[in-house]
Amino acid sequence: MKKNPDNPLLQILVVEDNRTQAEYLRHLLEKKGHMVTITNNGFEALENIGSINPDIILTDVMMPDMDGFTLCKKLKQSEVTSHIPIILVTHLYSPVDVIKGLEAGADNFIIKPFDPENIFSRISSIMLAKNHVQTEEALKPLDVVFSSEVHTISSSRMQILNILLSTYETAVKNNSELQVAHE
Repeated sequence: MKKNPDNPLLQILVVEDNRTQAEYLRHLLEKKGHMVTITNNGFEALENIGSINPDIILTDVMMPDMDGFTLCKKLKQSEVTSHIPIILVTHLYSPVDVIKGLEAGADNFIIKPFDPENIFSRISSIMLAKNHVQTEEALKPLDVVFSSEVHTISSSRMQILNILLSTYETAVKNNSELQVAHE
């Protein structure tokens, strides 16, 4: 596939057990010219990742057998796949879920129900950040205490910042919607 630096066409792996959600994501992404492969669960994704060779992965979190956190962690721990950016697509967005995503090495979150432009924005920012050079200091694991538990975050500082900013963006959007509904 030919890649244009201004609008790169990507090979995207969507891991989603809900067929309707998977096909909706495929439709949105293919409309932008991306190549999309769908797998139904984490095991199928792991089995086929070598032949798919994705530029980026969008995975649901809540799936039977292997959830998205576990899939992300397995992919990030493998030398062969650790470089592939992973976006967790989920209904979850509590602080504990954000911590779990960071522990797993996720590059970002997309909260369901999602705005298509939000998906494209997250993919673009991750692909730009992928080329950002990290110092050794920025790659050292970080211990974070949250809810009286210590969580070891191995994500890069850029991943942490991207996730925190996208979480904040979602909170601000939800707050604005609630305020409009209240008025």
